[in-house]
Amino acid sequence: MKQASRDWYFTQDSFVRGFDARFKRSAIEPCLYAIIEDGLVVLVLVHVDDYAIVCNDPAFTKRFLEAFKNKFDINVLGKVANMLQMSVVWGDGEVSLSQERQIKELAEA
Repeated sequence: MKQASRDWYFTQDSFVRGFDARFKRSAIEPCLYAIIEDGLVVLVLVHVDDYAIVCNDPAFTKRFLEAFKNKFDINVLGKVANMLQMSVVWGDGEVSLSQERQIKELAEA
């Protein structure tokens, strides 16, 4: 099973980088890919088989998701509300992340 996880990591890494050569993997967080160039901002966060995509170009997002769907069996769930035990709240021009539930659980322990 350990090998399967490693294989999946390299498979998805190859897909992301192959989709657009401008994607750079973060040296600090290897599960974060980014394009920040010529006004285009794309962030792809990978956690096992969950992905969060942030992009300021809806056409780029659409092309990425279509290519991803053609390669893998995926479900597109829309705006993320929860990921990695974080609550995600979308506001006017901002996104807030919270781990309120986990903090309460720690405080009660």
